[in-house]
Amino acid sequence: MDTYTAKEAKNRLGEVFRAALREPVVITQHGKPAICIMSIDNSLIQRAASSNTQDVLDDIKHRISCEVLASFPIGMIKDRSRENIARWRRNGTTGLAYEEWLDIIDSDDDGKLINAMVGLNENSNRLRQSIPYVGMLHKSLVRELNEKIRSGTRTEGGSSDRR
Repeated sequence: MDTYTAKEAKNRLGEVFRAALREPVVITQHGKPAICIMSIDNSLIQRAASSNTQDVLDDIKHRISCEVLASFPIGMIKDRSRENIARWRRNGTTGLAYEEWLDIIDSDDDGKLINAMVGLNENSNRLRQSIPYVGMLHKSLVRELNEKIRSGTRTEGGSSDRR
């Protein structure tokens, strides 16, 4: 997934459009993701995806990750993630995914963390099954996101209307 600052996106609009035809593009503002741009085809594919339980959970974790990125600076997300992983290690409840997260968090490339958090590829989705930045959002917001996504997954006739 490509990432551009708002200024870069403004100055390189054609490049941003071409990139968005291939995959979603994240536009950051003041160092935080603000907008995700994707082609109509990719958007329709996302909306047409089945609404099975795992897809719903994937959507919830993706939305939580987007909210965390929009609400907190990258440094704070990294610090909280490290604290959570350290606590889980002490309790003996970590797995391989958390080692991958630590590699991403400790990287000098914040784009890797952003991609892992909000990317729409299979690897990002897999990593989000074990998000290390839990507890950053207020419980009421997480509950609201859960309810909104779960209630939006099925419309009359069982078709998908996820966003």
